[in-house]
Amino acid sequence: PAPAPAARGRGMSPGGRNPAPAAAKNNTLLFAGIGGGALLLIVIVAALVMNKGGDAKGKGSSGKGETAADARFEKLKALREDSAQYAYEYAEECEKRADRAQAEEYYLKAVKLDPNHDFAQRKLQSWWDEIKKPACNGDLAKLTEGLAWLEKAKLEATRTTLAEWLVKQDPENSTARKILGHEQFDGKWYTADEMDLVKVAAAKRVEHAEYDKLTPRGKKVFSLKNDYEKSFGEKKKHFQDCGPDAPYLLLCEDSPNYSADLVLGDFKGVVKTLYDLFFQRYSKLFDVQSFGENEVCFIYIFESRQRYIESTGAPYFAGGHFDTQKGQIFIYMDTPDKYETIFHEGIHQLVHTISQMKVEKLTERRNVNMFWFTEGIATFFEGFKRDAQGGFILGEISQKYLPTAKQLVTTGKHMKLTEIMKLSYVDFSRRSGDPKFVMNMYSQSWSIVYFLYKFDGGKYKDKFETYYKSEVAQKGSFDAAKAAFGDLDQLNKEYEEFVKNLK
Repeated sequence: PAPAPAARGRGMSPGGRNPAPAAAKNNTLLFAGIGGGALLLIVIVAALVMNKGGDAKGKGSSGKGETAADARFEKLKALREDSAQYAYEYAEECEKRADRAQAEEYYLKAVKLDPNHDFAQRKLQSWWDEIKKPACNGDLAKLTEGLAWLEKAKLEATRTTLAEWLVKQDPENSTARKILGHEQFDGKWYTADEMDLVKVAAAKRVEHAEYDKLTPRGKKVFSLKNDYEKSFGEKKKHFQDCGPDAPYLLLCEDSPNYSADLVLGDFKGVVKTLYDLFFQRYSKLFDVQSFGENEVCFIYIFESRQRYIESTGAPYFAGGHFDTQKGQIFIYMDTPDKYETIFHEGIHQLVHTISQMKVEKLTERRNVNMFWFTEGIATFFEGFKRDAQGGFILGEISQKYLPTAKQLVTTGKHMKLTEIMKLSYVDFSRRSGDPKFVMNMYSQSWSIVYFLYKFDGGKYKDKFETYYKSEVAQKGSFDAAKAAFGDLDQLNKEYEEFVKNLK
């Protein structure tokens, strides 16, 4: 059998067959030893060189990272004022760099630019809980100062909670009290609900007269003045009580552009004229003396059209309006067609005060008067002419409403009396966003009242006034109309023929 092969590299030739000379063997071992050590040395040196190069390269790489971060930081710094998001991201970078002052400033900047920036608010809440509040160390003065910071941070819930806590600790803390909407009166603080009761009690200490000794109307005048003294901003208010000549209380805003006293004098002349005309026609239907002594019709006169629209939300084209729930008129100083506007809205106010103000529930007041009646009376008074002495003559044909009313009746597109006399003011309001519908309804309402006064020499005048009494007694209705006028189908035929022939 062939001999087992010897281990390679131990005295064997590369082929593994012929024995090598001894000297050669020793030289080979020496070379292998030297070669191995040299190789190890080369590897170590190379590693060191590579490591040095790697360190340098690594440092270079790290340097590039820092350069990129710095570039981003500088970019955010340049954009930090432009938007809430940039301000927030810049604040984050500042916080990473331990620059708390800048971080705080720009977290606050973020919520200033966008009060609903959720991430910035969360960060500021944490900032308050972990840094700002603990730094106060329970000191009431410092915590009170913190209320201003919480306001800047848009953390209203936290601010309110802190204000409530501070008031419990220090009931005289005016800063916290005001945040909670409290008011001070005679040196004492009251909540909003408490203050309402305090004001009622304070009304009894009226200057120059004890509240309990005032007339019923005097108490209403006092309350209105008190309610509107600070309404619609801090502008100075001038009041004009038109009693006993007319049951009006006028308020005019102060302005460098006009004399408020002269404006009030002018408006007083208008409302007194309206009141006189109204009761010349309807005094037999109402207790005039009681009405004048006990009721107050309030009119607020704004400095300008812009102030009027901004303060009341009235449409841009409005010259004035009547608030059906408050029973008050809002108008501006230089409104065009002053007499027409005051006469129209003023009739609403007078009828409303006589009838609807007796209804305690505000939501029910607008449903007291039927639409055709209240708008018909208002538009009837709106159409007047002046006599040679400057007086007013009611009952003129309205060139504003006649064309529309005549077209509706002629084309058969009007509401028959059996339909329109069922319409309440609330029913009308549901479609009052349609200008064409509104004009049609106003025009037809005018034509109905004009017809009832003028047809056949005043054939239905007394019946209309009978119905009028129903409205004043909060009993205006379709049934009341049938009771007053009889056969409404026959009445409608006469009405249609009358309107078609109007000129």
